Amino acid sequence: MKLAVIFPGIGYHTDKPLLYYAKKLAKAYGYEIREVPYGNFPKNVKGSEEKMKESFFSALAQSFEFIEQDGIVFCGTDDPWVKIDVIKKACEERKLPLHITEGADHSLETGKVGKDLENLGSIMEQSEEYIRNLV
Repeated sequence: MKLAVIFPGIGYHTDKPLLYYAKKLAKAYGYEIREVPYGNFPKNVKGSEEKMKESFFSALAQSFEFIEQDGIVFCGTDDPWVKIDVIKKACEERKLPLHITEGADHSLETGKVGKDLENLGSIMEQSEEYIRNLV
C-alpha cells in the first residue's frame, strides 16, 4: 500500500486548492489518502502573536520530528506562520527539498490571481515530478 499523509493547517483545510490538488495527484498515482489534523493548536489563534508562535512550534514538532523518509516542502516568504530560517535549517538537516514562493502567504498566495494560478501550477508540477519519481 502507498500512503499519502496530508496535514491540513489552521484555516487551510484539505478542500482548498493546494491540498485538494495534491490529494488528486497522489490518488492518480495510486496512493491512499490520510488526512491528519494537528491536534495541539490553541483556540482563537488569529491575531495573537503568542498563540501563533505556540501553534507554529507545535506543528513543527509534529511534522519535522517524525519525518523518516523523503518529502517535499513548500512555503512562502510572507507567511506569518513560518520562520523561513527555521524551515530552511530543518529541511537541510533532513535533506528535504524546499521550494520557497516569494511574496506568498500561508496559502502560498500573493493576492494576484494570475500569479497565484501560475504558482499553483508550478507547485503541482513539482509535486507530480516528486510523486512520479517515488513510484
